[in-house]
Amino acid sequence: MPGNFLQNDLNTFLNPDNFGSYITITPQPRGTAIHVNGIFDNATDVYDVNSQAFLSSTPQITCKSVDVSGVAINDLVQMAEFSGTSYYVMRSKPDGEGITTIELSETKVSI
Repeated sequence: MPGNFLQNDLNTFLNPDNFGSYITITPQPRGTAIHVNGIFDNATDVYDVNSQAFLSSTPQITCKSVDVSGVAINDLVQMAEFSGTSYYVMRSKPDGEGITTIELSETKVSI
């Protein structure tokens, strides 16, 4: 379980006045939206397959696990500074230390 110092640091780090963003997550097909702070990232990864390099980018948000514990696949994700762009939850990856990375998709995920 993370200590108070980690939670305090997370609050500071994820604060939109510092590095974070205001994020709205709405359960689908309908539900009450939740508002959380988190960091949006669209990192590019390089994969080596049979000596061929492939690039892949997956948009993702990083949030406090306690804030996103009920998030499910295909919930709608919107960020204030990226108005007009919506994403859907593709995968949720809690790290066991109080931080969850949620991979996003621009289209709904087939399940």
